Amino acid sequence: MGLLKDISETDRYKLIAAARDNDIETVKHLTSKNDLKDENGIALQVAVREGHKQCVELLIPISDPMADNSNALRVAASKGDKDIVQMLIPVSDAKAYDSWAMRIAITDGDKECAELLYPHSDIEVVRNFSVGNRSKNLLDEIESDIQRKSLSEAIGLDAMTEQAPVKKRRM
Repeated sequence: MGLLKDISETDRYKLIAAARDNDIETVKHLTSKNDLKDENGIALQVAVREGHKQCVELLIPISDPMADNSNALRVAASKGDKDIVQMLIPVSDAKAYDSWAMRIAITDGDKECAELLYPHSDIEVVRNFSVGNRSKNLLDEIESDIQRKSLSEAIGLDAMTEQAPVKKRRM
């Protein structure tokens, strides 16, 4: 039993190093082992921190993206990596730590990440924690954009041009 545990621990360290180094082949090999799990989501968090999107995709199924109160999502938001934020939202808790990921995006002025996180965050908490006019203005801008888009869709306007769609006539 001790030997199996040692092999598993060795694989975990290899997985973390491979995630850090963006070693896709090693990550694929190690993630194909049925018993290997990324305990505490460490390898996932490392891949997120380094911005290795393909590693993140491979690690999500064997990791716990909610580990450490969805720290991987907070790291992705702090790096402004909207692609990784988008990958992690469905498997994370955006409301963890009082919607910290959204608060990071707002504070950093990262509108794209904030827009992705908005529907999954506790906006009242975010508003209460927002410091400074820039953060509050960005949050107001995002909410205004969402309302404008909803209204445009409701009345059949093209949200991008705010014009009614042109119908082609048949002759």
